[in-house]
Amino acid sequence: MQSGNEDSTQPLLSGEVSPTSETTYFVPFEEPPTQIARIIGIIAMVMGALSIVGGLMNIGTGQVMSFFSNEMSRMDVALVPTWFYSVSGVIGIVGGIGFLYGGYRMQKFEMIGQWITLGTLAVVTILQVSMAFLMPEEIFTGGQDLSEFGMSNETIIMIGKLSSVGGAVCQGGFCGVVFALPLLVGNHGLR
Repeated sequence: MQSGNEDSTQPLLSGEVSPTSETTYFVPFEEPPTQIARIIGIIAMVMGALSIVGGLMNIGTGQVMSFFSNEMSRMDVALVPTWFYSVSGVIGIVGGIGFLYGGYRMQKFEMIGQWITLGTLAVVTILQVSMAFLMPEEIFTGGQDLSEFGMSNETIIMIGKLSSVGGAVCQGGFCGVVFALPLLVGNHGLR
């Protein structure tokens, strides 16, 4: 509907159509998605499988160590309590399951796999940092007084716990960058 008062500021399109001129069409071309999500998903699945195996080995190590440090044995290998091995193993197994599932979904180009993998990594890193603070102090000193070497036991324990926390944060940060690579690529194909 036009009124009698047309606005003269609107641009007018003009031109001519000639039957001799070729018609050109603009066809948008979209490149196929990169395979980075599939590759990182497979890496996450391998990491998950290794984490499950490592978690089972942690639990097994705790059981073996508790067997050798019983009352009848002369070996004193009970510096690390059995619960510590068990909790570390459970963290490894649960994290491994999360990496397996997230990696599977990611290699199928599903965005939820990306978030499952990164979320699992964040939770596992937080739990590893917490375990560093719960780690028995005898691990760092071997259950001995090391003050004769120029440092007090408290300093050695503090350095040990801080290095454990630093290692967990660096591991989580490095894996986070690797797992986030599909998000940094323009045409990652995740949906």
